[in-house]
Parts: sequence; C-alpha cells; structure tokens
Amino acid sequence: MLSIASSPNATRRASDRHEIELIGLGGAKGLGINVEPESERPPLEPDLEKARIPLQEVTQKRAEQAAVQLNSPAPLPSDPKALEPQAEEIRAIGVFEHPELLDEALTSARKRILIISPWITGAIVTTAFIGRLERRLQRGVKVDIAYGYDDSENRTDPNAVRRLNNLAARYPEKLHVARLKSNHAKILFFDDAWVTTSFNWLSFKGDPDRTYRVEEGTLIRNRKKSDAYYTRYLGLIDDNRR
Repeated sequence: MLSIASSPNATRRASDRHEIELIGLGGAKGLGINVEPESERPPLEPDLEKARIPLQEVTQKRAEQAAVQLNSPAPLPSDPKALEPQAEEIRAIGVFEHPELLDEALTSARKRILIISPWITGAIVTTAFIGRLERRLQRGVKVDIAYGYDDSENRTDPNAVRRLNNLAARYPEKLHVARLKSNHAKILFFDDAWVTTSFNWLSFKGDPDRTYRVEEGTLIRNRKKSDAYYTRYLGLIDDNRR
C-alpha cells in the first residue's frame, strides 16, 4: 500500500487510516497480524532524548488528526493541528511514517539529502525512486547515499546499486554513492531535518500488508543543530568508506 510512487498526501492518508485501525482494534496483534520482535531504537544525545515526544503520544495525535480529515470520530479529544509539521520538533515516528519521510525528502528537499542504509534493494530503488532523485539533482540538491553492513552483499541488489551508480555518473558533482566497510547506522537527512532509526531506508517498504515490524525512529527538525549532525554523518561515511 505505501510506496515511493504514491503522492505525499495519498501516502499520508493511507498511513493515518492504518493507524486508526490499529488503535481501534488493539494494535497489530489485535488484528491477528504476525509481529516481528522489536528492533532497538538508536539513542539520542541527552538533550534531544529529553525533548523527544514518545511514540504512543505521536500515534494517538496522528490518528486523531486523520480521523478529523476522514470525517471519522477521533479516538480521544485533542487538537487535530497538534502534529502538523513544525519548524522545530523532536518526536518518535512509527514504521508506517518512514516511507512518508523518504517521500518528503525525494519531493521537497532543496539543498541536501543524505541516506545511510545497510542494504539496497529494487523494492525501494525503483524507476519512480530514480526519477524523483534525479529531479532533486536537477534542482541542485546535493545527495549522498551510503550502504553496506559487512563484507557480505547477499542482501543488496546489485541491479539497484548499478542504477544509483549510473545516475551518479551523470551527476558526478551532486550525487555520491559509497560502499561502506561496516555500518549499522540507518539515517535519513534532508535539509534541516533528519531521522535516526532502526528502519532500513533502502531495503524495507514499511508495507502494512506484510508482516508487521516494530521499527521506531526519531524525527528531528532543528536548524541550529542540523549542520553539525550533517557534518557528523558525512564523516561517518568517509571513515567507513570501502
């Protein structure tokens, strides 16, 4: 259901509707969905961790906001505007919101995108993905993509990597694709926002029709800290480049 090819609004409506169903029926287990073990969420620095809005609160507010948009009763009374995108925010994100944010990066980034993912597959790096990425490059956006978990590449699709490398050859000043020696980080960075997470950005779709995976991350929008973190992630790539 959720795919990079969908429009941002359509993707968000599908995600919100699914969250309402999960809440109303007791979560994924209540729906009889097979739930994989929860992945460990990457910790934040103490000041960011203290300001972080937890996932349960975020999910409730998203469901309430979606209920108003869908003309459905909200699970609990609350301000439906409480979770509209803020200029500065630090909050949890659930598994189904990850594709929305990747979609946001590919359609709205104005200056930079950085993606670190252990694996790359054709399920994510589709023709639509390449097209959206190229439109960002044509508008002058700098893009860095890094992948690699260990010496084994059996979970990465060489055809997907080839498509990215072919695109990088056409935009050598704007797109850099790096193979890392060892990497456990899963990062999405675009403009002054970034996500640190357990979600595999370039190999997992976050599709609610599949086995439910409890992947939790943190979205941070912070102009004051963004340049420092962006530099840190570029350094991580350089230090682990194969």
